[in-house]
Amino acid sequence: MHRSLTLVLLSSLASLSIACGGGGAAECEKAFDKAIECSENPEEAREQAKAIRKEAIATCNEEKSTTDVKASLACAKKSGCDEYRACELERRYGDDVKEIEGLMADGKLSDAIMTCSVRIEAYKAAPAIKAICDKVIAAVFAERSDKDVQDSAEYYCSTDDDVAQWLAVSAPLKAGCTALAADFKVRAMKQRDEGLEADSTCSSYKKMVKHLTPEKLAAAEMLCSEVRSVEDLEENIAEVTKAISEKTKTIPYACDQYFQYKKPIEGSEWHAAKVKELARLCFGEVGKGILAEATGAGCPYDGEDVHKYAAKYSLAEDDAELAALLKKTAAACTKQ
Repeated sequence: MHRSLTLVLLSSLASLSIACGGGGAAECEKAFDKAIECSENPEEAREQAKAIRKEAIATCNEEKSTTDVKASLACAKKSGCDEYRACELERRYGDDVKEIEGLMADGKLSDAIMTCSVRIEAYKAAPAIKAICDKVIAAVFAERSDKDVQDSAEYYCSTDDDVAQWLAVSAPLKAGCTALAADFKVRAMKQRDEGLEADSTCSSYKKMVKHLTPEKLAAAEMLCSEVRSVEDLEENIAEVTKAISEKTKTIPYACDQYFQYKKPIEGSEWHAAKVKELARLCFGEVGKGILAEATGAGCPYDGEDVHKYAAKYSLAEDDAELAALLKKTAAACTKQ
């Protein structure tokens, strides 16, 4: 990347010094002065110009008839600095524009967006580069059939390589990455809800949104925590369901372990609902069988845990049978 527009302009005019001979010398002198005048820091540019002047004289004598030098001289005739800078940038990056246009014409969108990605400074400074790269970005995110192009879109939304500064100046890239991140979120949620492995999808989603907003990143981190909890929850639900079918009269080991040691995912309604479903199976369905064994004034084995978690997760609200058994055994199984 170029260090500053000052250096860009001076390097562009290194071949345009005062030794071009006759009227050309005056023209080169004016062009050199124009570069200094239109830099961000004219005093700094003036110092830098001293170091390259002798070399520039020789170069100008050798190349004064070339297309590039002629183009720079033409830019120097622009009236204002804004026009001059635009002209110089257009001249400097004209070949890049043609290269990118050629890649697009050949259907090489992955190569085209890669070419744009290493010209972020040019994208910010040169309208022609911005215009063609915005077309590339739009085409990349619109492509749905080419896996290589889709992979490129995902890469440029999730990589750390200067993508943050590109997102900051490119509305099409930010819009494309926001839409792509939303697609990955839906995919991760679907895999989560179906009990499928979704770590890879969620990881890609989180990488994308970290360049967007803090709120989106926080939501992604919660979703990824939910995704990581799926396997454990599904295994426990399967184990308890099997125990219910076998009419067990004790709280399954999976329930003891989960509710003693696992922590909730703070703020996650999805996780809270899944944990309540596991509690319903552990202390509702299994619990009813345990409490039904109560005889006399004693509390059956595991009865206290049934009461404890039934109260914590409000299991009796939707289960009249459980509510009746809890009421019947309350005196024996709860500490007054």
